[in-house]
Amino acid sequence: MRTPEQCLLYGILDTGYCAPERLGAMLEQMIAGGVEMVQLRAKGMAGDRVAELARDLHPLSRAAAVPLILNDHPELVGETTQGRRNLVVAGSFGKSTCTALMAYVLRDAGVDA
Repeated sequence: MRTPEQCLLYGILDTGYCAPERLGAMLEQMIAGGVEMVQLRAKGMAGDRVAELARDLHPLSRAAAVPLILNDHPELVGETTQGRRNLVVAGSFGKSTCTALMAYVLRDAGVDA
């Protein structure tokens, strides 16, 4: 897996633009096109459905060594990461834009969460 500073293409897999049943195929196309980090964005979707989508997408992203970033639903952190260390960012806006920067700082500090 590339370090965040090596990732040049950050993709957003947004349920507002892609039907949930097509997310797997879209993620595969994004990976084939060279995306190196992917964020699942599911604004307004119920948390249990977002967790289900994340569980379905994670094997695809992991097989390609592409990090899958889940935000907008902090209540799902424990459920979707199952015992791994986590960093949670809270706030009203700007969380998506700082994700790569946080990953870079943590990786540079030797933290592999």
